[in-house]
Amino acid sequence: MPASTPPGPHHGLTLLRTIATAVVDLSEVPNPGTFVLPYPPEAQRALDRTVLACLLRGAAPPLSIADLMNWCRDRPVVDWPLDLPDGLADPDDRLIDPDAIQPTRLCFEWAIDRPDSASEQIDRELMHTAIERCRAARSPASYTAFRRLLIEQQK
Repeated sequence: MPASTPPGPHHGLTLLRTIATAVVDLSEVPNPGTFVLPYPPEAQRALDRTVLACLLRGAAPPLSIADLMNWCRDRPVVDWPLDLPDGLADPDDRLIDPDAIQPTRLCFEWAIDRPDSASEQIDRELMHTAIERCRAARSPASYTAFRRLLIEQQK
């Protein structure tokens, strides 16, 4: 069985969750008319990772966070140059409602309440992969040792 690598932070659904989190973060800025830089960290990560994903696919990337937010309002998610699972969204689903200029319900569902949503997702996938492999090998002690190593290395 070949080893699978969790997707990177600029890949498909992981990136879409990062973007959704950024949209929610930006929607919570109290007075956008007086906004000053820097952008919330998740918004900058969303832009950086979207640009990388676009460049890797040969697609034109958003040029700024404002441009990325325009994508979220004007482009259905299924039309984005991302590797997304089939059936993930309906053809008209967007992250920002074009009329209300607010995050959609779908955006709130995909957003993650963490400082770096992509890292959180990748960490979860890595831990899930580790436990599944240890179960398949019928070696629960291996998983325990893996967790112990992670905890000890964080100190």
